[in-house]
Amino acid sequence: MVIEPKDPRPKVPEGFKPYGIGSGAVFDSGSEWISNKQKQVTMKLKSNQVNQNDLKSKEVIINGYKIPDSIDGVTNTNYILTQEIGKLKPKDLKIAIINHKIQQEKQNEILRLQNQSNELGILTLNEIISDESKSND
Repeated sequence: MVIEPKDPRPKVPEGFKPYGIGSGAVFDSGSEWISNKQKQVTMKLKSNQVNQNDLKSKEVIINGYKIPDSIDGVTNTNYILTQEIGKLKPKDLKIAIINHKIQQEKQNEILRLQNQSNELGILTLNEIISDESKSND
C-alpha cells in the first residue's frame, strides 16, 4: 500500500486566472507575507518622515550651531556635522534671497519717487527742514 502525500495548496477553481504579487498565484501565502511586510515598511517610513519634521522644528542653538532634540540616526548627525557658522542651508538661503529682493524693490521704489519729486520741483521733508534751519541762522 502506497500513501501519496497530500497537497497543502488550496485547489484553484476551473477557469480562474491567478494574479497578484510573488509567484503570481492569488492563493500564495508567501506573496501575502511579502505584501504585508512592504506595507509595514511603508507605514514606518511615513511615520519617520513626520518625526523628522517635528525634530527640525525643535532645535536648540548652541554656539551658533543648531542642535535637534534627538541625535538619533545618521540624518540628524550629518545635520549637525555639516553646519558652518554663518553659512545658510539652501532652504534658509532661498528665504534670505527673497527677503533681500523685496527690500531692494522697496528701496528702488523710494528712490524712484524721490527722483520724480525732484523733477517736478516738489521739496522733500529733509529739504524743507534744511531750508528752515538755514533761514533761521
